[in-house]
Amino acid sequence: MGEQNEVQIGTRVSCDGHYGVVRYLGPVIDTKGTWIGIEWDDPNRGKHNGCHNGVQYFNTRSETGGSFIRPQKLDETLSVPDAMRSKYFATLPCPDGSKDVLLMEAPRCNRIVEFVGPEKVSMMLSRGETIVEASLSHMPVDRAGDLGEVAQLVPNLRYLDLSHTLLATWEQVAEVTRPMSRLISLNLSKNVLELPKSAAELRDAFKTLRQMVLRDVGYSWDQVLQCAEMWPWVEDLVVSLNGIDLLRTPPDSLFGQLRHLSLQENPIASWDTVCKLGHLPKLEQLTLADCDLTSIAFPETAPGEKTPLFANLVALNLRNNRLEEWSSLVELDKLARLDDLIVNGNPVTVRERRHVTRSLLLAQLGNLKLLDRTEISKMERREAGLFYVNRVFPLWIQCGGTAEGEGTPTAEFTRLHPRFRALLKVYGAPIESSPNAVQPNIMNQLITVEIVAPQDPDKGSIRKRLPVSMTVEKLKAVVMQLFPRKGSRLRLSFAHSEQGKESIFNKERQSLHFYDIMDGSRIYVRW
Repeated sequence: MGEQNEVQIGTRVSCDGHYGVVRYLGPVIDTKGTWIGIEWDDPNRGKHNGCHNGVQYFNTRSETGGSFIRPQKLDETLSVPDAMRSKYFATLPCPDGSKDVLLMEAPRCNRIVEFVGPEKVSMMLSRGETIVEASLSHMPVDRAGDLGEVAQLVPNLRYLDLSHTLLATWEQVAEVTRPMSRLISLNLSKNVLELPKSAAELRDAFKTLRQMVLRDVGYSWDQVLQCAEMWPWVEDLVVSLNGIDLLRTPPDSLFGQLRHLSLQENPIASWDTVCKLGHLPKLEQLTLADCDLTSIAFPETAPGEKTPLFANLVALNLRNNRLEEWSSLVELDKLARLDDLIVNGNPVTVRERRHVTRSLLLAQLGNLKLLDRTEISKMERREAGLFYVNRVFPLWIQCGGTAEGEGTPTAEFTRLHPRFRALLKVYGAPIESSPNAVQPNIMNQLITVEIVAPQDPDKGSIRKRLPVSMTVEKLKAVVMQLFPRKGSRLRLSFAHSEQGKESIFNKERQSLHFYDIMDGSRIYVRW
């Protein structure tokens, strides 16, 4: 193993596997010898804030983040090449001392192969060439090692995980990555890295990088942008769990190629601040899960229109936020290309049964192909549209609309239901809700049926009067309101009496009259 870095103020160190930063080096009053004052990464590990017996030797962010230890208590540290050999190439002396033994372990395999003597060197070289992904996470790595050493050891490395190490500066990281001509992904999560003194001068060390992961590094968004000067062309950026609450628009020189951005687990409460990212030209996926968003709005865009913001966004993750109002979800239809949405875990989505919430979302967000990671079929979208029209139609009439889809409804109705008019023209007015439904000629064609769900015996049978002209697809919309149920697609069958033979409704657009449904017929609901 290489020589350990000399300990000085600012050095990252490890003691009993716990990491920290040296904040003080020197004597402590009424004691002998040299002490090291450490601010621990874990703010609860220490005993004080750098103050001992009334003397403030150093300062910590937490009242219990500091400790004094003796230098000899520090753990031994590793260079990146040393750590790579330790994990992927274990070399041990033979018992007779005559030769070395190479024990090689594949990253995704528990099988160990042993090579002895001259075979060792050639097998190490061969082994190193096959490694394209390596993780040195949670290892006490504090330096790059000799220039280009790690690149010689693993020349084809493409994915490198250096999360939770002892690296302290971006300059050290640059020493590691600069010789790696094939590196495309770098994970530096849970490191305490000083901001670069001159970010632009380090660009050459990250020129091949396409993914940067900086989870839980304690950076604000402005500090992220400062670091991004080193890798402005990244396509995938993860900056989750950093305490970020405010965003600002990146300069034009940054993120021109950014496609995926994760801001998960940051206390972002304002949608206005999210919109600061709305002009990123190639952004396709945005993760805002586990943030603190309470509302979503594009006030500059009229209902039914598309916003110029996030023009290429196709996937949005809003899981576990604090969205309260349905209007926030309706606003998402203003995103021109959104077809993949995750929104479960918000207060607005748990007020009704999951199946009902899903149907309403499918009806109001017309471009979706995936909702909460579940694919949307054509049949499910049609059933959702029918359900939505049946549910909202009375309000449409009340607010000034007509059964034919004409009229001028109130501005509030249009804001909350911008797609209703179009869906009404596709699926037609619910017959039961139509103003003409009370005419005698229709009344003469009403029948009374019993609707039963054998899988839900506690519900019992429900007697319902239906027009014989009702189609099967509209019957499904009625049944969905009577039996809200998550899961599989709805299946309907019928029998002309309680003991009669069951038959399947196999033509969605045919009427009940087509199937000879009459008074006393039973309709069975299954999932």
